[in-house]
Amino acid sequence: MITSLKSWLTRLQPEVTTAMHSPKYEPTCFELRFNTLEIGCLNLLEDGFWQFAYTDSFLKQQHIKPLVGFPNVHKVYRNEELWPFFSSRIPSADQPYVQEKARCKKLDLTNTAEMLKEFGERTITNPFALLAV
Repeated sequence: MITSLKSWLTRLQPEVTTAMHSPKYEPTCFELRFNTLEIGCLNLLEDGFWQFAYTDSFLKQQHIKPLVGFPNVHKVYRNEELWPFFSSRIPSADQPYVQEKARCKKLDLTNTAEMLKEFGERTITNPFALLAV
């Protein structure tokens, strides 16, 4: 019985599994904010690498601590993959509402920057806003 239940549930799963990529030569900028305070800048560089750095306004304030995963406030972070703090804002491409929105807006479900622009502004996992600029 368990085997047939697993088989039935597997058939219900969408078959949209998509690998995300960060496009080269499409620089993109995001501003991470908490209320009116600009915390940092997330950039997709022309070489397809991601970069995050805290802003001067964040460095001057005393109330908000550095983000998990970005403890050194003076470091410019650079990575080929988008960090989990930001990638968690992108919903699964397997979700029907994501597929429908992508179809209507002609979004590339595999383009990390495009999906972050469309779905990443707000999340229930943290109080920060991520705005495409």
